[in-house]
Amino acid sequence: LRIKMVPYHPGLITLNPIRLGPKHYQPPVIEVTENPAIKVVWQAPKTDERAYQNQVVYWRTQVLAEDAEFSISVELPENGQGNVQWLETAKEDGRSGILGHQWRYTSGVQLIETGEFSVSSPRLWVRNATQQQWLFVAPPINIRVQPLPGFVPRNLPVGKLQLTSEFPKYWVEKGALQIWRWRLDGTDLPLKDFPNLIEGLPSQQGFEWLSASKWLVSNIQLDGLHSSMKIEQPFRVNQYGWVRFPPLRLSYFDVETGKLVDQFVDSQGVLSVPSWMIWLAKALWILLMAMGLMVVLQLLRAVYLKRRLLHALRQAKQSEEIWKAIQVWTNNSQAWLLLNAPGLDGGEGSSQSLGQWLNWFENRYGAIDQAALLVAGLNDCFYGRTSLQVKRLA
Repeated sequence: LRIKMVPYHPGLITLNPIRLGPKHYQPPVIEVTENPAIKVVWQAPKTDERAYQNQVVYWRTQVLAEDAEFSISVELPENGQGNVQWLETAKEDGRSGILGHQWRYTSGVQLIETGEFSVSSPRLWVRNATQQQWLFVAPPINIRVQPLPGFVPRNLPVGKLQLTSEFPKYWVEKGALQIWRWRLDGTDLPLKDFPNLIEGLPSQQGFEWLSASKWLVSNIQLDGLHSSMKIEQPFRVNQYGWVRFPPLRLSYFDVETGKLVDQFVDSQGVLSVPSWMIWLAKALWILLMAMGLMVVLQLLRAVYLKRRLLHALRQAKQSEEIWKAIQVWTNNSQAWLLLNAPGLDGGEGSSQSLGQWLNWFENRYGAIDQAALLVAGLNDCFYGRTSLQVKRLA
């Protein structure tokens, strides 16, 4: 007869006598010492010895060792009599720290049945560089699993859920295929327990619901189980006018508070219009954007022309050069007739008199004393004023 035992912790183990017919065999006292090469720290599920049916709890393990040359694997127990459902294990391998190397593991288990029973720990297998293998386990814990309160609906998700919804904006085209997008994010909740929101969509006049598409993601991390479901619900609106989407309700049982939690997505309305109205609105929007862009470009161009004019005035040495720089600026400023006021009459600005130019300037920019003084100075330059005096006025 051979009996294999795995001790939970260091110390003395005294076994009960073994009776073999008329003979009694007294097993020796076994001394269990700590493994000097590795240290394993277990953290049992935090349930305060009570939990709710379908709740997910976790065994967590931390392995510490000075040597990083270890091969570590986690073996989950059998599901047994159906009391529990083991999920999967998250791991973080070989992170170096002050105490050497450490490995962390989190194994999730869902409590399926009610009643009081024990939950075993995962089995931790460690193999060193010389192929020596050790097995570590923790003592099983007793958990009393209670049913959900009587006021809670049957098959309600147990964990945490978050619902977000993305509606089509502003308007939809009558009869065209549209998409209503939902996203459900669950914490400590397997995907199989997510609610079916599609079944709750009502038959609504003007709406035609089609087959939805789903994308499912679920994984256990060190902090717990994270699951998400993305849903694209196609539909058509078969009437004109203002239509409203049905509201959504999502309920779950929060084990931390012991309460039923409801989330609502309020009804939202959109305008159902013919396709030509949508194309007309898009064309008007493009036209407004183009006009806005032209205005911005014209403003930037005006700033650039002004800087060129100021530079030319600083470089001018004769009154004729000042007048020429002004004429160049005037002609360039009139280049965009769509955005500018009417320009000088008679073609080229260089053929106009100073008085005509002043009238154009005041019609465009308003009466400015400095402009009148500049024109007066240019008029006087032909009757005795120096070019330097005119340049100061410019």
